[in-house]
Formats: sequence, C-alpha cells, structure tokens
Amino acid sequence: MQAAHAGARGAERTTLTLLLAGCALETGDPKLGLQTLRDAIDDGEILQMLYQYASRCEAAGHVAIAAEAYGSFASAAQNSPYHANALLKQAEMLAQAGDVDGAVALYRSLSSGGGNESAEAVFRVALLQAQILNDPAAALQTLDIIEPRAARGDLRRRLLALRAECRLHLDELAAAAADWQLLRAEPGGREQAEFGLAELAFFAAHFDSTAALVDSLVTREPTHPLANDGLEMLLLIDEYSSHPEALTVFARARLHDRQQRTEAARNDRAWLQQEAPSGLRHLSLLEAASHLEKTAPAQALALYLQVGADQPQERYAVSAALGQARMLEGQGQADAALRTYESAVLSAPLDPRTPEIRRHITRLRTLLGGMG
Repeated sequence: MQAAHAGARGAERTTLTLLLAGCALETGDPKLGLQTLRDAIDDGEILQMLYQYASRCEAAGHVAIAAEAYGSFASAAQNSPYHANALLKQAEMLAQAGDVDGAVALYRSLSSGGGNESAEAVFRVALLQAQILNDPAAALQTLDIIEPRAARGDLRRRLLALRAECRLHLDELAAAAADWQLLRAEPGGREQAEFGLAELAFFAAHFDSTAALVDSLVTREPTHPLANDGLEMLLLIDEYSSHPEALTVFARARLHDRQQRTEAARNDRAWLQQEAPSGLRHLSLLEAASHLEKTAPAQALALYLQVGADQPQERYAVSAALGQARMLEGQGQADAALRTYESAVLSAPLDPRTPEIRRHITRLRTLLGGMG
C-alpha cells in the first residue's frame, strides 16, 4: 500500500492516506498514522479527518497522540467551528497523559478569550484542580470566578455538582447538601442531585432518607446511569439493616475513602474486619483494594487474594477474581490472569459479568497464542 500511496494523486491519494492512517492506528502505531495525516494536511478532506482521527486515538486510549492530533487540527483549522473544541480536547488529553502544566496553560490561554469556550476553559481548570491535583479548595476558588457566567444550563449544572463534590472532600457536608439542593431545582439536574443527597444521607447513616431519595430517582428514571449505584446502596441497607453499627462504620469508611482520609478509612476497615458480618467484611476489603490498584498494586492484589481465600458470597468471589486478574495482567502475568478468569467463569457461570469475563478470556488467549 505504501508504494501505491507514493504514486497516487488526487482523490486516490486521499483515500490511500486515510487507509494508511487507519491501518496504523488499528495495528498499534497511532503515531505513524498521525504523521501520515500531517504529511497530507493541505488536503481539506484530510484536515477534516484529522479531528476524527484524534477522537479515535482518544477512544483507543492513546491520549498523548490524541493530544497531538487535536493540536495539529486546531493549528491548521483556525477558522473551523471545531477549533475551540479541539483546543479544549487537546488540554483534556494532555491532562490525562500526565502533562497537567501543559493542560492548565492551554486552558488559561482559552479562558482569556470571550464566548462559551472561555467559561468552559475556566471550569476545566477547576476540574483539574479537584480531580488531578487533589486540591478542592483551589477548585472552589476557580469555580467562584465563573459562577456569574454560569447562571443556567449545562455549565450551571456541572458547576454545582463539582462544587458539591469539592465541599464533600473538605468535609463541608451541609454546604455540599445545599449545592445538591440547588442542582435539584435546576432543569435536568434532579436525578444527579438526588443521588448526591442519597450518598450524603448514607455517609451520615440516615438510611431511611437514603432509601427515599434512591426510590424517587429509580421510580422516575430507572435507566439513569446512577440508578444502579443507587440500587446498590438500597441492597446494602436492606441486607445489613439488622447490623446498624457495622453498616454505619462501613458508610463512614466510604466517606473517608472519598475524602482521601486514608488513616481514618483504614481504622474503619480494621474495625469492620473484627466486628462486621462476612459480607460487609469482604465488600470492605474489595473497596480498599480498588482504591489501591493504581498506587499500591501489590497490596491491592493481596487484598483480592484474601477475599478469594475466605469463601465469600459468589458475587464477591467474582469481584475478587476480576480484581486479581487485572492486577496479575498489569504485572505482566497474562497466563495467570487467564487462568483466574477461566476459574471465575467455571465457578459462577450465571454471574451477570460472565460475558465481560469471556471477552477477557478470548483476548488473553489470542495474546498468548500470538506470543507463542
């Protein structure tokens, strides 16, 4: 195809360029695909496809290449209606790739202009401060800057939700509840707000209020993305209502995890391991392991193994197996991960996650077969 591409002209060359770039991405060389498009960027059709290529790189997890692609499009398409959005996406990808300073610099450059993208850029800075830099106090200050420009609509809803989350992290729970109530009154904000209020009630061990709020959400919007998380809280309350002290400590551990109060969460979980019924013990360990996956994978793996060895309920056994397999594969032990997935399917064939596990089995068998 390379030889044909070199000799092609006009529409044929455009088609072959797009094919080469797409093939490079599909075969794991997104940088080559990007360079192929850049070399032909004077072609208007190629330029338009560059934005789509960036989106495909993003979807495939190649965030650094996606940042380059969005930036290349923005530089070459100054008059495009997608120009500002490409810069916002470039900054988002830079942040995901670990270049927080580059992302913030780009957002600040965008914020100096006018229009919707200016307020959006400032909001994205607050999002970075809250989620990447773990500085909710700074995020609140940034949100104060744009609140006058976010009187209504989607930006208003996102601002209130982020502010509530920041206040939760700072243990300002009453202020967080006030923000959720404001969001509840916004058109299109009721469902997310009710879930946020339900979580706050759960953290405070007001389980009747949690149940009422979740019931309101699920009754009106059973397919809402947060409905399953709400039902999970309801199931916990129903299953462990006869152990109110253990459920209260478990809820407090979740709150401390969210607030990144590691020592407090560890103390809560230590109590649970001694005093709670087995289901809460195992779920507590699974949640602790999940929080440790990125920062301490060896500890996370040990906790997953601990749960698996303690004869947990089937749903927790599958969760432990999935976590164990993730950690093993992350450590380069694809063969051990495959065996773990296979054992999980054999032991719990009716678990709703079985199709997902089978996809992992197929993927790893293909990988290991290719390596062999």
